Amino acid sequence: MTSKAAKRRARKRRVISLPGGVEIAQRPTGRDRTHTNQPAEDARKPALQARCRMAGCPTTPEQLRASTAPLRGSAVGLCIEAIHHQPEKRARLWDTWQAISAARENYRLRYLGTTGHPQAAAIAMMPDPMETDPSLRVDLRTAEERDTAAKRADHEWSRAIEALPMPQHRMAIRSAIDGFIGGDVGALWRDARPTPNGQMVVRALELLTEARNG
Repeated sequence: MTSKAAKRRARKRRVISLPGGVEIAQRPTGRDRTHTNQPAEDARKPALQARCRMAGCPTTPEQLRASTAPLRGSAVGLCIEAIHHQPEKRARLWDTWQAISAARENYRLRYLGTTGHPQAAAIAMMPDPMETDPSLRVDLRTAEERDTAAKRADHEWSRAIEALPMPQHRMAIRSAIDGFIGGDVGALWRDARPTPNGQMVVRALELLTEARNG
C-alpha cells in the first residue's frame, strides 16, 4: 500500500503535457502554497537595472545599490561620475548643478507657469521613500518676495554662466539647462560614456563651482 508521504511526493512530481510533447510541472495546489510565499522583490529593481544599463555597469547587487545614488539618475550626473572619481569633487559639482537647475526651475514655475525640466534631469524614474526633513521651516515670505528671490537667483546664475571664459562652456551649460528638453539623454551621455557635449558641461560646472566657492 502506498503511504501518504509517497502520494504527496508523487503529486509534486506530476507534470502537464502540452501540444508538441512539451511537459511542464503542475502548479502546486491545495496546502502547498510555497510558490506564493516568495520574498517580495524590490519595486525599484527595474529602474535600477535600467540605470545600470545606461551607465554601462553589470546588474550586480553592488551596482544596483550604487544606482540608487542621485547621480545615476541624471545624464549630467553620469558624466560627473565618469570624469571625476573623488566623492568630494563629485558632490561639489552635483551641488552646483542642482542649484542651477533649481533656480531655473523655480524661475520658470513662478514666471512662466511651467517647470521645463531639462532632459538631463531624470533617466530611470523609481519610487523614493517619503521622508520628512526636520530642517524644513515655514516660508513666511509674500508671493511677491518669492517671485523677486526666484528672479534674483536665476539671474545670478545667468551672470555666472556669462562670465565663463570660453563660449563652448557657456553654450554647453545653457543647452543642458534650456535646450535639452524631452528626454534626449544621448546629447550628453552615449555608449556608456560622456559625449563631447557632456564633457563640456562637466568642465563648465567645474569653473562655476570654483567661482561659487571663491
